[in-house]
Amino acid sequence: MGKKLQTMVGSVWVNKKLGDRYRVVGVAKECTNSRVGETVVIYSNEDGTLPLYVREISEFLHKFSVEDELQSIADLPVIYADSEGGEI
Repeated sequence: MGKKLQTMVGSVWVNKKLGDRYRVVGVAKECTNSRVGETVVIYSNEDGTLPLYVREISEFLHKFSVEDELQSIADLPVIYADSEGGEI
């Protein structure tokens, strides 16, 4: 059974622990041997400066919250992922 996840490409997220703000750049598939197929979130500092950061999507959703709840409903792509983070 899949779990519905909304991808917030372009939206701003806040680190729950530190309060720092980041912008989601995209979503990708992990391709290292031990994690092939896992969905990851790619994000940067809010102003878009380097470096880029990558986290597995479930970890990202646990550690960050979307800055504006209305953004989560806006015209954003939806990804359906299985329990291991793989897209279905």
